[in-house]
Amino acid sequence: MEKYYWLNNKQTIVFRHRSAIELIKKIKIDIFLDIWSWDGFFISLLKKETWIKWYWFELNSYGIKKANKKGIKTSQVDILNVKLINNHNKTYDLVTILDVLEHLLAPKKALENIYKLTNKYLILSVPNFNSITSRFQVLLWKIPENNTERKGHCYWFNKKVLEKLLNDTWFEIIEWKYNTIFNNNFIFKFLLKNFPSLFALSFTLLCEKKNM
Repeated sequence: MEKYYWLNNKQTIVFRHRSAIELIKKIKIDIFLDIWSWDGFFISLLKKETWIKWYWFELNSYGIKKANKKGIKTSQVDILNVKLINNHNKTYDLVTILDVLEHLLAPKKALENIYKLTNKYLILSVPNFNSITSRFQVLLWKIPENNTERKGHCYWFNKKVLEKLLNDTWFEIIEWKYNTIFNNNFIFKFLLKNFPSLFALSFTLLCEKKNM
């Protein structure tokens, strides 16, 4: 289902892309690795925004073909493959993994492998499965949008789950970015600031690698 969805749809710039770029501009890096951004859309945005040298891991062969047509080269790598990651002879100042972890049955294993790949920083994004919109959809006897089959989500995150997962994999959270239903409405801005677990639709985080 997910394969056919992406084959017939083009990515557009959304909150995860904008917030990740904002966070990247706050840190000093020379080289970074992006993991599984499908057709290289995020890389394309960064090529316009920064001079940073980048590398890219992708799993899906369809995404790689689409990226190659744009002139973006990538390596086909499974981030859950421990042996392959252990044998990878390169590390990066930053690893980005945007809206990917919720598609994995073992996100903790992915973060453990990312710990080995990054010298310092991690930027990730995930949807908030406890958002107010999801709760309203349940009250209306509907399947929350994030749970529909076409989304391909198999792991559910909220703020507390995400904090624990990052702590367990030796990452310290430096900064959170949230979006909500009406981002320009001062009432929703207030609610988001004070109750992000409920009013955030998704999270983008800048994290720093701890010493084990």
